[in-house]
Amino acid sequence: MNHNGTLVSATNSAISLWTVVQVARSELRSFIRLFRFWFVALVLTGFALGAYALSCMVYINIAPFNASFIGGTPLYLLGNLDPVYFVFFQAGLLVLVFDFRHRARNNRLDEVLESQPVTNSEYMLGRTFCYCGLIWLIVCLNVLAMQFIGFVCQLFNFSLADTIQLHSLFNLLVVDAPVSLLFWTSMFLLLTKLIQSRLLIVLACVSVMLGYYLWVLNTPFAFVDLLSHSSNQTLFVSDTMPAFPSATSWIMRSGTFLIAVTLLNLGIWFYPRTDSTLKLWGRAIPVGSFGVGVLVLSGGVLNELSKSSEISRWQEAHLTYEWDAKLDIQAIRGEIEISPHQKMHIDLNVDFVLTSRQPIQELVFTLNPGYEINTIKVGDMSCEHEFENGLLKLSAPFAIQPETEYSLEIVATGKPHPRFAYFNALYDYLDDTNFPIQAVHSFGTDGSIYNRKFITLMPGVYWYPIPGPVPNARDDDSLRSDFFDVELEVQLSAPSSWNVVGPGISKLDSPNSTRYLVKPKIPIASIGIFASEYVETSHEFENITLNFYLHSRHTRNFSALESYNESLLVKIEEYLKTLEDNQAPIPYQSLSFVEVPNRLRTVGGGWRMERLNSLPGLILIKERGFPTLNFNRLVGVIEKHYGDRANISDWIWVTLLRASEQSLESDCLESSVRDQFWSHIVSATGEHRKALNLIFHSMVGSLTPAGNEGLFSVYASAHASRMTGLNLTAATGLNRNRFGMTNDENLRWVEETYGARRSVWARMERTALPSLNFNVDSHRHDLEVLRLKSKEIAASVALNRYHRSRTRSASIRDWLTTFRREFTSRTFTYQDVIAFVQDFDTDIKQILDDWLTKSTLAGFEVTPGTVTRISNSEEGEIRYLFSFDVANTQPVAGYVGISPGNVPAFILPGNTSKRITSLSVTRSESENLRGRIHTYLSLNRDPIWFSIPIDNESIDESLEPKVGLQESNFYPHANDIIIDDLDAGFVVYQRKRQQSQFRFAPQTWLWLSPLHQDFDGGLPDIASVHGEPRGTWVRKREENAYGRYRRTIAKTPVRGSMKLPPVGFVAEIPETGQWTLDFFLHKPVYFTPPRFGLQGLNLQISNGSTRWEEEFSSTTSDLGWKTVGEFHLTSGKTEVLIVGATDESFVYADAIRWRKSAEQ
Repeated sequence: MNHNGTLVSATNSAISLWTVVQVARSELRSFIRLFRFWFVALVLTGFALGAYALSCMVYINIAPFNASFIGGTPLYLLGNLDPVYFVFFQAGLLVLVFDFRHRARNNRLDEVLESQPVTNSEYMLGRTFCYCGLIWLIVCLNVLAMQFIGFVCQLFNFSLADTIQLHSLFNLLVVDAPVSLLFWTSMFLLLTKLIQSRLLIVLACVSVMLGYYLWVLNTPFAFVDLLSHSSNQTLFVSDTMPAFPSATSWIMRSGTFLIAVTLLNLGIWFYPRTDSTLKLWGRAIPVGSFGVGVLVLSGGVLNELSKSSEISRWQEAHLTYEWDAKLDIQAIRGEIEISPHQKMHIDLNVDFVLTSRQPIQELVFTLNPGYEINTIKVGDMSCEHEFENGLLKLSAPFAIQPETEYSLEIVATGKPHPRFAYFNALYDYLDDTNFPIQAVHSFGTDGSIYNRKFITLMPGVYWYPIPGPVPNARDDDSLRSDFFDVELEVQLSAPSSWNVVGPGISKLDSPNSTRYLVKPKIPIASIGIFASEYVETSHEFENITLNFYLHSRHTRNFSALESYNESLLVKIEEYLKTLEDNQAPIPYQSLSFVEVPNRLRTVGGGWRMERLNSLPGLILIKERGFPTLNFNRLVGVIEKHYGDRANISDWIWVTLLRASEQSLESDCLESSVRDQFWSHIVSATGEHRKALNLIFHSMVGSLTPAGNEGLFSVYASAHASRMTGLNLTAATGLNRNRFGMTNDENLRWVEETYGARRSVWARMERTALPSLNFNVDSHRHDLEVLRLKSKEIAASVALNRYHRSRTRSASIRDWLTTFRREFTSRTFTYQDVIAFVQDFDTDIKQILDDWLTKSTLAGFEVTPGTVTRISNSEEGEIRYLFSFDVANTQPVAGYVGISPGNVPAFILPGNTSKRITSLSVTRSESENLRGRIHTYLSLNRDPIWFSIPIDNESIDESLEPKVGLQESNFYPHANDIIIDDLDAGFVVYQRKRQQSQFRFAPQTWLWLSPLHQDFDGGLPDIASVHGEPRGTWVRKREENAYGRYRRTIAKTPVRGSMKLPPVGFVAEIPETGQWTLDFFLHKPVYFTPPRFGLQGLNLQISNGSTRWEEEFSSTTSDLGWKTVGEFHLTSGKTEVLIVGATDESFVYADAIRWRKSAEQ
């Protein structure tokens, strides 16, 4: 560069930077006079500020009341944007440049250039910098405006907006946006040179943009850094562990810049004008920049592929290694030294017992490959060892005898590798292109963190040795089932502001000491150690000390609660007292709540892929949860609405509980509390262990105040997490489901019901649990079936005990707490469960055997029943005696209960029936006796409701109020031919509509459509579609509908003579003769829409070559079978089609009946 600011080439050609600037300024002056520029600027500003406004609405309206929505607040905005957001800025750039040649020709710029000393290079560089600079300026002004709004709100303590995380701001404005805009500007300008037609230019540019967008959208999260122009997308935006772009992002930005230089120079090359710089710029630089760019990009790709291949190598080493011996760890003692700036040092003694029957000499442990081993001893004797791929193989100097305790001494130094964790998971959500980004940000990616900001040593990263290789995905994880004593001294070499957190943690020597002791009072199955700039807050309650460790950056966020501290401590004490009253106290001397970074993975591996937001003695709280909850807004809203009441602290406590209970299971604190007194101290082994662990986990929910069942599913949580994205109707509280719940209330409901949707029920009903394979291809189906059946078994057992005893506390709580005390820090078997519950339920083995091993469920059918009024009681109460028969028509046993009534629930074996007589007592006369028969876990799925008319005029004084069970020979059979909407004879001639998987972010910002479409017997389930689409048949459950087991209808709304997709009932007529056709009519129980009766229903009846067309109508008062007509039918196939309706109405198809006319 000379003193005039020019770049001099090897051929004495020069590029004047001043000329480039002048070209850019000239282009800018002409461009800002165009309407299109201001239109683009206005539209892009609308999109940018619109996204910020949505995040502010979430910050105000939802995030203070549901912890799972905090990821949608302004702080995390730049990491929460859909890739399509960047497409809009590319489109704005395209609008500016697509007619580049046309405007140059109209403005006669070519002639001007020929008369001016401006080179092609200077001209192209000037225009490129002008176009991309304008868009970059729009981005900067909008983002800085957002930051200013958030700063003002923070300065004046307005809970209306928040600032954007500064590092994510830098990443966008300095690293991502300039390179991305330069690349796309160069691309578009090159296309304007190659293509003459403006229409074709637009089509080509849009095709390239959409192709790139779809490519990014369909790239697994693990490789997004290779393609995405937003480094924030994979950085887990954080203010406690802020990060600049990853090494891969820097490499890809450098490569993209070089490719942009190539495109820019190709544009100069194809410019229809020659100058003195063309030889240099036209050949050497494009070829050189392209070659170097490809090499750089290849380096980034190889860097990511090496990470993936490393994990594959670990998988192959562990999952294919065969070692049959079983070791039981008795204790882990020793010392560890951790430092944020140095490697970690461990000096551990692992006491173990060989539980296998045969002596062995080879010992195998799993240890993180990030260590270098210094010393290995077994029984104080050095031994040969091999340590590769995380497999530590030892050759003991003597034979290891069964049932004899030995000690392994290991000294090692290093940093645990964060990716050496959970690679035995059957489902890699980071490799699923359809996995929601909200779920990735919620679950995390790193198995551990060890850097200058945070140290998080999760047990799943194997930072201490665990016997055997990493277990196969179908096997159980020893981190949940091998209980041992722990006594570890932790030396922290870090600034004085750092603290260490672990189970049973205490400081040695003095309160200011940097030496800690980790020593829980009971054996545990896993150890977690955490360290950072934690501010500790502790409070001693009657039997436990609660510790809260928040990062120093977030302590101010809790200042809004300071005036209510004493009242909230009283509420916490009441909560702990409730647990003790329920005989489920937390079994540790202390329980610590500790904040962890967003990127820490809190979803495990194996077949279960359990949530890991709790460890023994520890509850992990993600940064994007309670630590960043908008407490100012929460307290302000409560004080505004309940400020005139004395118990305002009660409302704050209830709101805080609700913020946890209504959040996703992975964010729910009460589920983590439940883990402390069950999942971390009790575990099943042997036969049916998978189901037993889930059954008990679901049942112990009754011991907590909220009573949530708490069965986490990575699929259900990921599905529901889509609701936590930016959405206008959700953010304003306008989006309500059909039960009236807003998004923050609806979130947990969506998560729970997704795992119990109709298609999962259908698979569960025909699947025997031992047949579940749990392989990669079937994992989702297998896990959903096991989870649903376990949950329903738990609910059925608990509800049955309640219906038997009528006292919930005596029904299941005593059983669970006694069992827990018996097996604390131990494993139990199925035989232990059966033997233990004999005193509580002597016949439970029969039904559990059927539920756990059979590929079907009980199915109950009942007679209509009779009601007789008998003499009043001595107290003058009116008494009704009612009887009915119930038959179990399947070969599997099931529970039956009735309410109201005084007959205890009972087990009805397969293919048997009973007559039930029960007594109902009321204080006033009734026209109908209403009640329900509880069918628990059965093909009926729901209770059987009944309503029996009562004749109050005749009283049978002779009948005694005897209730109970009698033998019955009732077995459902009929001479009539009945086809129900769930039978195989019900056919729908309707194309199966599938929801589009294409994501269009602006549409989702304005309206959140149904998140999935589920099918029930071939028809869309009404719960999974938006509203009731006209002209489309959906299936809906109705209590008054006909059904052998389940009671459902197929329905659709129609207008006038709208043509419907036909639905038909196909039956086999056994003999020729006169047959009468009946149609079953029902009436909704809770809501009858206008014109619900069938108005002018058009039927087509075909039998052989004969066809009839009938019109059928009903009123809303009709209920039951109604005759359509009489027909002469020949034996064989007969079909009744519903083809339309003449009047506007809700058309439904429930059941038809063919009966011989002579039998009327």
